[in-house]
Amino acid sequence: MSSPPQQPQQQASLVKVLKRALGKKVLVVLKRALEINGILRGFDQHLNLHIDNAVTTNPHTMEIEALGTIVLRGDSVLLVNSEDLVEKDEENE
Repeated sequence: MSSPPQQPQQQASLVKVLKRALGKKVLVVLKRALEINGILRGFDQHLNLHIDNAVTTNPHTMEIEALGTIVLRGDSVLLVNSEDLVEKDEENE
């Protein structure tokens, strides 16, 4: 099941945030409660994400698995977060 199409204004807002996150460490939450940490290197019009130095943590064993360089399909991404983005937003308030 794919997500509903995004409104142009909403997509433009997402692109603006992702541009600010380029080159920064991000946490990406995917469907099925998977979490990936790594450096955001790029994205495309479908919001597919190019992540370097990607790692994931097994929630049952807490073991960290290195994934290297990966591409995440935009339709599987639920959330993208970066501490740098939060700090910038707090500074602007």
